[in-house]
Amino acid sequence: MPSAAAGFFLYVETSLHIGAGEPGRVIDLPLNRDEDGVPLVPESSLRGSLVAAIRPRCDKDQIVWAFGSPPGSEKPQVGVLSFSPMRPLLFPVRTYQGVFAWITCTSAIAAWLAEAERHGVA
Repeated sequence: MPSAAAGFFLYVETSLHIGAGEPGRVIDLPLNRDEDGVPLVPESSLRGSLVAAIRPRCDKDQIVWAFGSPPGSEKPQVGVLSFSPMRPLLFPVRTYQGVFAWITCTSAIAAWLAEAERHGVA
């Protein structure tokens, strides 16, 4: 069980694409959905994006300490950070005034609150 947990929001300004993450390879994965049909971003995609973003700023030992060793390593090591799948809380809809508005629903809020409670986030 983790000793500390924190929640954060991911704000997506353009289309979200979950794919191979390797230049020259074209793999277009279908949108992942949970058991209720709600779209989600797998924790492995979030972890990979964060590692790619911090790689130029951190040395290899720091990245392994935080995220764990890469798959197929000779000496596997677990990182100190753990992630859950990311699910939408707000959805954009077109409006007659302005470009769009954010809406949500009770099931999205309930799922978010259940995930926060499961991880001990107040």
